Amino acid sequence: MALTQRYSRLHLVVLMMALLFLSGCVSIPMQPDNERVQQLKQMRTWTVKGRISLKTPKENFIANLLWRQQEKGYLIRIYNNLGQTYAQISQTGSSMITLEFDKKKYHGKNAQKLLKAILGWDLPIKEMAEWIKGYNLSKRSSSKKNENGTLRSLSYKNWFVDFNRYAQYKKRILPTQIELKNTDILLKISIHDWKFE
Repeated sequence: MALTQRYSRLHLVVLMMALLFLSGCVSIPMQPDNERVQQLKQMRTWTVKGRISLKTPKENFIANLLWRQQEKGYLIRIYNNLGQTYAQISQTGSSMITLEFDKKKYHGKNAQKLLKAILGWDLPIKEMAEWIKGYNLSKRSSSKKNENGTLRSLSYKNWFVDFNRYAQYKKRILPTQIELKNTDILLKISIHDWKFE
């Protein structure tokens, strides 16, 4: 009898733990596609904080990410846990882009070319500013969607992008885990904070 009661209590504990786990899983609501697209188009000023994992044939590292996007410019900062900046690329107002790396400043008019020339990272910054929102801007790319209308994956030129997780921020459904890859680069972005105006 005591053994039966012990198993009953064990089953009850397991059931309660399962219910607690399920209660913590928040489902992402369905959103009309047109409404979602318009909402993302209007997001011109936002800030993302998170972490990145970057793997290339020459390096492999994990760092913190700050991406502050404005209507006429942006700032992308990659830094360690002590707050020391590894690299920072920015554009403010004009078409000139500044890359800060190893205590030096480099200038150019194309962020992707500048990053590739100095750091060896061939990253499509212009497109990434849309992808990070879960938005597919280019008509030259193909994409797949989840049942709720969010992007599941897309391919653009030699890039393949997977949107692995979303969360809801003030009625906006936005990515929190993104993976970008081509033949030379694997970039994972994990976002823990979204702020926007």
